[in-house]
Amino acid sequence: MGSSKTLLDDIKKIGKKHFKFEVIAEYKNKRSLRYYECYFQMKYNVLSTTLEGTDEPAFYNSYVGGKWYRPVEHYVDEVE
Repeated sequence: MGSSKTLLDDIKKIGKKHFKFEVIAEYKNKRSLRYYECYFQMKYNVLSTTLEGTDEPAFYNSYVGGKWYRPVEHYVDEVE
């Protein structure tokens, strides 16, 4: 399912049936796994997605770019 404390808390709170878990790829080593985990996060733009009508992140994965990182605040690009 995952190692995210937030995810595991939500599963406990609302039930596993409300989540979909899917293996999208398998890799032979951690280096490839970390690279493609970051790749898919960027490809599907999951790190800047918020829950509809809120500022809450719409993702559980805190492992970004090889570092445990989940920003406290969202960066707002003035150029948008």
